[in-house]
Amino acid sequence: MKKFIYTIFITVAVFVNAKAQQFKGLPVSKNRLTLDITKPGGVQLIVGSASLQGLGAGGAGAQLVTYLKDAITLPVTLSKYDVKKNYDNVELSWVTVSERNFSHFEVLRSTDGKTFNNLSNVYPKSGSNNEAKSYSFTDFNPIAGVNYYKLKMIDLDGSVKESKILFVNYNLNSHNLVVYKENETLRVKYNSLIQESGEIEVFSIAGVKMYSQNKQFIAGDNSFIIPLSLSNSVLIVTVSSLTKKESVKIVY
Repeated sequence: MKKFIYTIFITVAVFVNAKAQQFKGLPVSKNRLTLDITKPGGVQLIVGSASLQGLGAGGAGAQLVTYLKDAITLPVTLSKYDVKKNYDNVELSWVTVSERNFSHFEVLRSTDGKTFNNLSNVYPKSGSNNEAKSYSFTDFNPIAGVNYYKLKMIDLDGSVKESKILFVNYNLNSHNLVVYKENETLRVKYNSLIQESGEIEVFSIAGVKMYSQNKQFIAGDNSFIIPLSLSNSVLIVTVSSLTKKESVKIVY
């Protein structure tokens, strides 16, 4: 976080008669140093006596006033950010409610949640700075396994803000069983060669059974929702029937 400290020297009388609120939105100039106090509620005033000579500030007994101001202006404000696993791609969507002096988004992807690569730049739409705007990006080449995504939001002056990290588990080796997180649930997609009965089970990485339910599979694509209220967990999802058994691992 960048911080700038602006210091001016004024007499006691000047300071006592001044009110911070009256400076709202106005630049204040004292002794050749300009202060831009645009957010009085966010400006900290530190006042202390100092014996200062030769500074053109009233000499001994002058008040030292330090304006400590966070110099961060967020380039964009997100109201929504989602990642959706489709059959053959991953779709990112997000909505902004404020864009000021904003340059562009970088859509980043990682396979380990640590090292991210830029997939594409997305540039702001036209319209009012305070107007809600919807964006989307489709990753047509997800990596086999867990894909982590985040947005980097870059201001015109180079300031950067990053979104939270979202992820999906994309099993490219076999589309017979695909599992991914959907809101606070697990979405299980299973392709069965024939109509048959079977079972869906969810285990912790330690082998503890978290969920078990008998299911009736149709020939072709099947889709199920598993309600699980967990976080930061590694799960094993298994679908078994009389003809086959498949499992995938997912970070939930």
